[in-house]
Amino acid sequence: MTISRRQFLSVASASFTGTMLSAPLSHLLSSAAQGLPTHTHHYGPLIRDPQGMLDLPRGFQYRILSREGQKMSDGFPVPAKHDGMAAFAGPQRTTILVRNHELGSDQSPAVQGVNPYDPKSKGGTTTLVIDRDRKLLRDYASLTGTTRNCGGGATPWGSWISCEENTDTPESEPAVSKRHGYAFEVPSQATGPIQPQPLIAMGRFYREAVAVDPKTGIVYQTEDREDGLFYRFIPHRPGQLQAGGLLEALKIKGKPQAITKKGFPVGKSWPVEWVPIDNPDPDTDSIRQEGFAKGAAQFMRGEGSLFGAKRRIASFAAPSGG
Repeated sequence: MTISRRQFLSVASASFTGTMLSAPLSHLLSSAAQGLPTHTHHYGPLIRDPQGMLDLPRGFQYRILSREGQKMSDGFPVPAKHDGMAAFAGPQRTTILVRNHELGSDQSPAVQGVNPYDPKSKGGTTTLVIDRDRKLLRDYASLTGTTRNCGGGATPWGSWISCEENTDTPESEPAVSKRHGYAFEVPSQATGPIQPQPLIAMGRFYREAVAVDPKTGIVYQTEDREDGLFYRFIPHRPGQLQAGGLLEALKIKGKPQAITKKGFPVGKSWPVEWVPIDNPDPDTDSIRQEGFAKGAAQFMRGEGSLFGAKRRIASFAAPSGG
C-alpha cells in the first residue's frame, strides 16, 4: 500500500503519543511525506493496521502510551491538543517525556492541577514516565494555566521550554486574566505542577520553538507570524534563564529589513548581525515591529528549531518562506 502526505501528517499529529525510535521507520515516513516510494528492499511495504491507527512495515510495532481523555496518575484526564515535546533520560533507565498541550480558552479536556499561571487558561504541559520496556509508569500535569503551548525546546541541563503561541492580555481578551506570549521552563524531574514563572526577558511574542547552544547557553527563538523575526536570548547566567539577559533579532548585513521569502537562493550564505530589542515585554504584540524598524530580517512563520552542537549551527523552518 501507499501512504499519502495527508495520511502521514494525520498520523504525525494524532492525539496520542507513541514510541517509534527507529531510523528505518523515520526514513519511511520521511519518504512518504515527500511523495517518494515507501516500498523498498530494506523494510518492505506497509501492512494495514487492523486497528486503523498506524500502518507499519512487517516486524515494526507501535504502542499507544497516552490517549486524550483517559485518566492520568494525578486523577485528571489526559488533556487534548498534544503538541511539541521532548524526551529526557530518567532514573533507573526510564524515559521522561514532557509534552505540550496547545489549548485555547474554549477547548477541553484542559490541563488541570494546582499552581495555574492563569486560572482562566487551559493549556500547559504533562509529563509521562516510561520504563525501559516502553510501558507507561505514571503521567501527570507539570505546567498549568498557560495558553496555546505549541512548540518549545529541550535545554542541555534537562528542562523543557514550553512556548505560548498567543499574546492575549486581559485588556484584549476577557477570557484570560494575565498576559500571555511567554516561555516557561519545566524541569524534566518535576513530579507535579511547577510554580510557573514566565521568562519575561526572553520576550513576549507569538512563540513557536527554541534551540539552546550547549556551549554558551544562548537561546535561539522562532516566531510564528507572517512578518516574524528570528531571535536570540543571551542569558546573564548560562543555564539560569530566570536571571535575565539580552534579547536580540537577526539582521542580514547589507540587507536591512530583508524579507526572506523571495530573492534568497538556496545554498547561498550572508553575513549577519544582531539588533537589540529594548522592550522584551511590550503591552502589545510589537517586538517584531521594533526589530524590523532596526533592520531585522523577516522570516515567514518561524516553526521548529534546533542547534547543531558539532558545527555550531542554529537552524529553523519557515513554512511560508525564508
